[in-house]
Amino acid sequence: MLSRLNIERKKEVLKLNQEIGNSFSIFYKLKNRVFGSPKYQITSLSPDIIDLENENGTVNINFEIRPYGIAGYFRLHHDEYCLYCKYSQLSFMKSGDDFVMQFPRHLLKLKINNITSHKLFVQRFYDIKNQRLIDECSVENT
Repeated sequence: MLSRLNIERKKEVLKLNQEIGNSFSIFYKLKNRVFGSPKYQITSLSPDIIDLENENGTVNINFEIRPYGIAGYFRLHHDEYCLYCKYSQLSFMKSGDDFVMQFPRHLLKLKINNITSHKLFVQRFYDIKNQRLIDECSVENT
């Protein structure tokens, strides 16, 4: 889901926290080395709700791994946006320097600026996602 955070930030952040959970604590982030993503450059966002074609500079996005999903934050024309979804609704692929993420209603094409940091981020993403699945399965079995 794509949210514009400038208008009713408290309401949007509450909605975000209810869907994908609150941010991890600083102690959890340090212990498990979950620091978020490197900076990616947005090359396209479909459907074209936001016009990136007429943007003079580059638009960058950073992702935050949360307990039940992922949130990406970017700024465009003095507005802050958040693109988020649950783990089960996200799919992605990499081809060369391109990184494509498919959210439930949006397709985000990104340019990878740092391959090493990208690989580390994807590894951490899968570690957290798999740990969440293990935790959910163990709760169901007891």
